[in-house]
Amino acid sequence: MVSEKQLKKNIALNVQRLMTGSKVTQVQLAEAIGVKQATISNILRQINMPSVMILHRIAEFFDSSIDRLTAKPAKSLSKSA
Repeated sequence: MVSEKQLKKNIALNVQRLMTGSKVTQVQLAEAIGVKQATISNILRQINMPSVMILHRIAEFFDSSIDRLTAKPAKSLSKSA
């Protein structure tokens, strides 16, 4: 079972990855899904757990799914020092 803390982290990392890949800002995402920019900021900072409705809107915006937003992100390759 995934803890709430881990779930918030998974969502934050996945949303941030999608935003970066799509070059979408917090403001743009917030406007597109009908929430305040502070809501997106709080999700990304792992302060608030988004509602199912907000997760659904984010998933739709990125043509993704709630399952993908909540899944443990794949580890990225780290650069060698």
